[in-house]
Amino acid sequence: MLPYLKPHERERLVKLLRAKRKWELLPGPQTEAAQSPAFEILYGGEAGGGKTELIAWLAKNEHHRALVLRRSFPELERTLIPRMLEKYPDPRLYNLANHVWRFPEGKRIELGYLDSDKDVFNYQGAEIDGFFPDELTQFPRDWYLYLFSRIRTTRAGQRMRALATTNPGGEHEAWVKERWGPWLDDSHQRPAKSGEIRWYRRVESSADYAEEEVAADHDSVGCGCDNDRHSHAWSRTFIRAGIKDNPFVGRDYVRNLDMLPEPYRSQLKRGDWNIGNKDSEWQVIPTEWIRLAQQRWKERPRPDVPMSQLGIDVARGGKDFTVKVPRYETWFAEPIKHPGTETPDGMVIAAQVAALGEFGHVIPDGTPVAIDIIGVGASPADILTQNGFNVVPIDARLGSDKKTKGGLRFGNKRAELWWSLREALDPATGSGYALPPGPEVLGDLAAPRWKPTPLGVRVEEKDEIKKRIGRSPDVGDTIVYANAMPSSASGFGVVGAYAEILAQMKAQQE
Repeated sequence: MLPYLKPHERERLVKLLRAKRKWELLPGPQTEAAQSPAFEILYGGEAGGGKTELIAWLAKNEHHRALVLRRSFPELERTLIPRMLEKYPDPRLYNLANHVWRFPEGKRIELGYLDSDKDVFNYQGAEIDGFFPDELTQFPRDWYLYLFSRIRTTRAGQRMRALATTNPGGEHEAWVKERWGPWLDDSHQRPAKSGEIRWYRRVESSADYAEEEVAADHDSVGCGCDNDRHSHAWSRTFIRAGIKDNPFVGRDYVRNLDMLPEPYRSQLKRGDWNIGNKDSEWQVIPTEWIRLAQQRWKERPRPDVPMSQLGIDVARGGKDFTVKVPRYETWFAEPIKHPGTETPDGMVIAAQVAALGEFGHVIPDGTPVAIDIIGVGASPADILTQNGFNVVPIDARLGSDKKTKGGLRFGNKRAELWWSLREALDPATGSGYALPPGPEVLGDLAAPRWKPTPLGVRVEEKDEIKKRIGRSPDVGDTIVYANAMPSSASGFGVVGAYAEILAQMKAQQE
């Protein structure tokens, strides 16, 4: 008996001792993760939460075909392999040559690692019912989603699950935070608690990673398959775990975490997913300015105000989007997006502009329609012009004779356009703009970096941003175009140099 312990404390201690002796999961987050009916689970957040232990236990005890991944083989040798050799019944069941555990009852656990894109396709024909990537922020999103699609089974009653573990930080943290935004992002519009289950479905018309949340269906939570109420939908959750949930972590480990510099200390010790998101000193628009503009936004405050300008960014590939953003004085409407596969030519895009009334937007005669004419944007700009629209062709490559309010020159038109939006969003001297809510608007507008050059301020090109954040900032560019006020002084308009550019590009296409 332990009379100095309260009953609930004594019960927890007994469970912990039993778990250590019989290799059971710890009470708390480990057990919660194993029992969660969600199909897709992210576990961890803080260091010391027993992530390796959870993967090793689930792969052995609850799955018939499991795939366990780390980014490199040395990481497997330092973590999962020794833990499995210690806990699994017979080390001789482990094949050192191909890193596979095979058990008499037919169970199979494969330990893998991914060095490059081509390694992903080594699993092209795989059939797994348990997928366990360890330290998910080390993996690109494409790799994860491809292997995520390998989860299937022909065994009646076999549970299917994708359980990933990770701490904040890592090269590919951004997409992980975006995918589990309700749980990890402090600025998310619909935050979720640890362990709360949400349902998601891929947007079928999307060529990118767009998802939509669907209402919960408690009768089918966790099936990860089709049903009447959730066609192609899956359940998702995040379960937070850390040092306090693992009594077998020593004080030396905690002290070592305290010695780390920021932001690593807060990321690992406290599981802080937001501390690493400090603005770059070269970020064009400060994140806080964007958030303030989003806080001012509400549904169409003055329906009587006519549209001031329409911004259009034309898709340049299958995974990009053609985006339209109407602006009404200082209020920006929510982006209207079409996958690039749905906008194959200029005629289709022009027809979509003419049909904006279906989205509640009327384009009065003479309203500037600002559209990027580089590449495929020239065709819709030409067709819209021929049909009487006041097209404002934008070629970001052109030079600029403008300067910032601080007197810096611009290296090209792209820098001028982005800096114009920056100055309009400045809380001290700006225009009081109201921007639509959502992480995509925030992420796109906060993404570009600038640098001084001998020719003036330069802003990152779209392709550079795409490589850095893993997607095209189409919405951000479109908002910039919706702010691009036309004037002969700044070189906009369907006359002069722009008309010549359109004619040249049209001739090249023909």
